[in-house]
Amino acid sequence: MNLPGIGNRARSPAPAKRFIREFILYHRQDRRRLREDMYDPCHVPPFRANVTDMAKKTRPQRQRLTRGVIAARTGINIETICYYERVGLLPEPPRSQGGHRLYANSHLKRLVFIRRCRELGFSLEEVRALLVLVDGGSYTCGEVEALTSAHLDEVRRKLADLKRLEKVLKEMVARCAGGEVPECPVIEALFQEDRVYSGS
Repeated sequence: MNLPGIGNRARSPAPAKRFIREFILYHRQDRRRLREDMYDPCHVPPFRANVTDMAKKTRPQRQRLTRGVIAARTGINIETICYYERVGLLPEPPRSQGGHRLYANSHLKRLVFIRRCRELGFSLEEVRALLVLVDGGSYTCGEVEALTSAHLDEVRRKLADLKRLEKVLKEMVARCAGGEVPECPVIEALFQEDRVYSGS
């Protein structure tokens, strides 16, 4: 058997045996080091470390939005966003090292939800009640339906009030001839002490 590094000394049994013993001992020590590395939680093979570094570099960063950007995308002015943060409807976002607020997509989605609720006439307290259900994560359709039905009843009451108001305004306008004289029935009606319109 020709072993590398032995050369002509391989013909002598003593040097050959010594070489083999050293070779086996070396590999036993190498396998022991490998086992120790496997059970060492702090040991990271060089190749794995490079893969980890590559994963960190290629990992997608979470999108962060400034207050101006989130205001433009939601159609809500900056002052209103600040107010929603103060009253607790919108969680306060983290800040950059320069002190600028950095909003996440969750803030954007929440602001859109609030804007749609306000467009439908929900009060801030009604919006807060809906958000409490959403944030809890265990809301039921029945709970949301109850809040929405209560708001619908309020809208219907307001529509009835507006109908009555429309009738009163029509009567006041009908009394006015639209001439150039300073006397105007509408102004006189507004000065009357008795209520010309009752929303009850």
